[in-house]
Amino acid sequence: MKLSAIIGFISAVHAATTSYIITIEQTDVPSSFLDSLKEKVHDVGGYVTHEFSLIKGFTAELDDTEVSKLQGQIKQAELKSGYSVHIEKDSEVHTFARHEH
Repeated sequence: MKLSAIIGFISAVHAATTSYIITIEQTDVPSSFLDSLKEKVHDVGGYVTHEFSLIKGFTAELDDTEVSKLQGQIKQAELKSGYSVHIEKDSEVHTFARHEH
């Protein structure tokens, strides 16, 4: 019984997170800046799920509170570095406006 309660709790915690794409607009960004962004994700309680190789960025799982905290930290990092960082919810992208799935 206790094991099922623990599994249910863990599932509820993970179900409350959303996948976000975090990218840097500039291409001449040192890897240390990207690493610092990933560290900020961990600091607020989220976790990195995928790192991109063609663009400067990664995906992360965050809940609403974590993404709010991260946005504040990223604004500070943007001001200090001069780089533009974008955070957006990960979602399906379609090439046709009337595409049904």
